[in-house]
Amino acid sequence: MTRWYFEPVKKMCSKFLFSGCDGNDNNFLNEAECKTFCSTAPVRRPTYL
Repeated sequence: MTRWYFEPVKKMCSKFLFSGCDGNDNNFLNEAECKTFCSTAPVRRPTYL
């Protein structure tokens, strides 16, 4: 089955074929769900010393 995941380096969602076994939280039913979830992820800010 086709699912979507977020690629943090490219900052975009991409398709993959999911076998249904051993999934993780980076596994979305469609592109819109992936974009919605990943666009709200916290942005890491630099630490100044």
